This record gives sequence, structure tokens and C-alpha cells, in this order.
Amino acid sequence: MIPFLVHTCTQNLASEGSPVGPWSPQDAEVVLGRVVELLGPEAQWWTNVSYPAWAWEYGDFSDGQSWTPVTGHEFDRAVIGVGGEVTITLLTVSNS
Repeated sequence: MIPFLVHTCTQNLASEGSPVGPWSPQDAEVVLGRVVELLGPEAQWWTNVSYPAWAWEYGDFSDGQSWTPVTGHEFDRAVIGVGGEVTITLLTVSNS
């Protein structure tokens, strides 16, 4: 889950491979690793993005995505994690 969250928080959704945001991937990995740890191994996750099985297996989220938009922006990604009496919600948006 951590590679997906890092990708969500550090990559421009409209221009794959373009970094965005205040965090480097390394900084995001530390913070988001802590989030995943707080939610625990039994956490449940939901997102409006769909990736093929190989993306999840290899932690490579650079291709093969499809999604159902949840905002009026051209590109968006919503992620919700629930576990350990904690709920986390991430929303990223981008226009082309």
C-alpha cells in the first residue's frame, strides 16, 4: 500500500512521472509508512482508481490505471483507509 500512497502524494496525475507536492518520495514514504502502521495490517482501503494486478504486485503505478472521477477536475484520486480506530482520507487533483 505504501508505494501506491507515495505515488498518490508525489506524482502529477496529469503528467505521469512529473514530481509534485512538498514531499520527496523518500519523505513521503516515511510519513505514509507511519500512517499505514497506525491503521494496522487489518486496515481496509478504498480508492476510485483501478490498476492491474501486476501494478500492485510490483508497486509500479506508472501505467495501466483507470478511474471514476469524484471531483470536477480532469484528474483526481481519492484514497480512504480505515483501521485501528483511525480513518485517513487523501484527495489529489490535477488538471492537464
